[in-house]
Amino acid sequence: MSPPICSTKTSSVHSRPNEAKFSLGALLCDKAISDILLSCSMKPKEKGTKIHRWLRILRFPLFSRAEARFQKIARKIESEKGVSLQRPPFFEENSFTLSLKINSLDRLRYLINELQRNEALFKELFDLVE
Repeated sequence: MSPPICSTKTSSVHSRPNEAKFSLGALLCDKAISDILLSCSMKPKEKGTKIHRWLRILRFPLFSRAEARFQKIARKIESEKGVSLQRPPFFEENSFTLSLKINSLDRLRYLINELQRNEALFKELFDLVE
């Protein structure tokens, strides 16, 4: 008879934060994963997406934090219509791509002014890639 997957002796994946590998049993017993798997309100595709996101966070915690921080900053910068910001893949470069969609000189001046007012957000962006 094999031991149960979720025994009291199985440690949580969070109790070993410096290890890159986890046993399948430990992953399945993780509260976040088991809550997703046992959810009756989620469709299988949604469960798969959430589990994939959670496993990615576990496997790449620094990248995941940088990505989440970038998305939060980008939402603020992109709140102006016609402004888009793209990050470098895996934050390996120290540059970002900023695009402006303009239809007049007045619109360009307005967006430049708004971007200058958000200078602190741009500083945070460059802190992510330093």
